[in-house]
Amino acid sequence: MTTLAAHPTYRAQFGEDRILDQVFRGRTDGYFIEVGAYDGVTLSNTYRLESLGWHGILVEPIPALCEKAARSRTRARVYHGACSRRDHRGTARFTVTQGVPVLSFLKNDPEHTERCLREGATLVEIDVPVCPLDDIIRHERRNPHLGVGPWTPDVGWSIDLVSIDVEGAELDVLDGFSLDRFKPKVLVLENERAGGSAIEPYLNQRGYSKFHRQVINDFYVRDDDFTRDLMTDGIVPP
Repeated sequence: MTTLAAHPTYRAQFGEDRILDQVFRGRTDGYFIEVGAYDGVTLSNTYRLESLGWHGILVEPIPALCEKAARSRTRARVYHGACSRRDHRGTARFTVTQGVPVLSFLKNDPEHTERCLREGATLVEIDVPVCPLDDIIRHERRNPHLGVGPWTPDVGWSIDLVSIDVEGAELDVLDGFSLDRFKPKVLVLENERAGGSAIEPYLNQRGYSKFHRQVINDFYVRDDDFTRDLMTDGIVPP
């Protein structure tokens, strides 16, 4: 018998997709958003969910990786660009870390830049389109016939999961995303500075609680009936 744990479609870096399997209990009809999707497969927190039948949105600023994601993720809409704060639209300078592309970044952080150079990356700047995540979601709602791959209009707009991995610009993405309007059930955010991050208080003020940390990724759930059910089942601590 094949178990979920043995399924070949797990791709996340530190088993984040296995945790999401437990949280969503093998659900096959969910909706995800992954910001910083890379090639859609490597280290993806949502590839597994799509293999189960989920639909969603992928956002990736590096053109070549965006094209790869479009080929590999046929149930997701792939957007080329980066997510910005609510008041920033247009283009921005994005640094591609050639040789170590998973570390590419929009937000200029001297400490992160030093790390990239230390790991042997060559830094190349490109211009990429930027807009708030809210704009992308509104575009999806207005244009269900556009984009990459097949689209199912009856998926609905209950967002189950938002995964954000943008090398230090996570708060900028959150600023451009109306949590109070869209109310995603679960958030997964990369956070390499667990001790001094402003992300947790920001999300606490907006009705989300952290329930797990997996190496460098923090998991949050919305304080509602969904979370209470998870507590009852022992998946999320009370």
